[in-house]
Amino acid sequence: MAKTVGNSELEDIWASSGTVVEPDLSKKEVGWQLGERPPHEYMNYIHNLLGGKMNHVMRHGISLWNASDTYEIDDIKKSTVDGNIYRAIAQNSNDEPSVTPASWERIGFTEAEIAVLVATYESDLSFAADTRIAARNAGAGAGVVQELTLSQVLDFVGSAARGDTLMRGAASWAKLVPGASGLFLQSAGAGADLLYAQTPKLNVVSASRDMDAASGDQDITGFGFNPRAVIFFAACPSIAGVMSVGVFAGGVQGCVRCEHQPSGAGFFGTAANLVYLFPAAAQSYVGTASFITDGIRISWVRGGTPDGDVTLKILGIG
Repeated sequence: MAKTVGNSELEDIWASSGTVVEPDLSKKEVGWQLGERPPHEYMNYIHNLLGGKMNHVMRHGISLWNASDTYEIDDIKKSTVDGNIYRAIAQNSNDEPSVTPASWERIGFTEAEIAVLVATYESDLSFAADTRIAARNAGAGAGVVQELTLSQVLDFVGSAARGDTLMRGAASWAKLVPGASGLFLQSAGAGADLLYAQTPKLNVVSASRDMDAASGDQDITGFGFNPRAVIFFAACPSIAGVMSVGVFAGGVQGCVRCEHQPSGAGFFGTAANLVYLFPAAAQSYVGTASFITDGIRISWVRGGTPDGDVTLKILGIG
């Protein structure tokens, strides 16, 4: 059997000009009895009633509110006063929806109300200048939309002060406050936060040593900071071809170039001492370094009887 849907045209009401009699309440409660022949006036009443109800829904879409019914929460009715649709938010009776907001809430907006809302929204977003953002300023609390600059929006990350930096952290944007004076902003690589690190420091200090001096320590200071590494240059101006270059950093030191007598030959290497001086055959002056406050300490070892002044130049790196 085909299932069809009829149209929305209003139907002619059964017995609209015939005899219609409404059964009394007791009959409505028990209905027809077995073997009973319903009076035609009662049947006319039933068909007339159903036709009228059906036409009411087809005409109004949603049935009109009436004062005689009791309504439950979520019942939907159309107001007979303003024609708008309402939903019951409390059980009620004889509460006309348009005038009893405690019992009913309106569903949807009229075309005129939507036009007002659109105009208000456009008015609120009418900026006095370009490059502005619609939001609420930090600390302004609840209220209408404000016209903010990008600088004001960036302040959302927290109370901002001069020198603050906006940094993307592991999960969100965060404020990076300035480091101590003299530090610089350093990248820790991909996947890591920015940080403030010490500015590299450089200084050259000059000193001298007489190879006539016995083995012992010599403190060389004046860098203006505690060096973390040094490049050490030593030469004997009075003896041609005698020089040494060494490096000391991170607890590791070594001589990387040495020129000596009597042959004038030298070596490249990573000898364990910082400086090697060989002014003559079987004569040596060798130094090992350690860091001290504002400088380095050279522990000299004299081999044989070397003679002559040694000029020292030390590049300190802090």
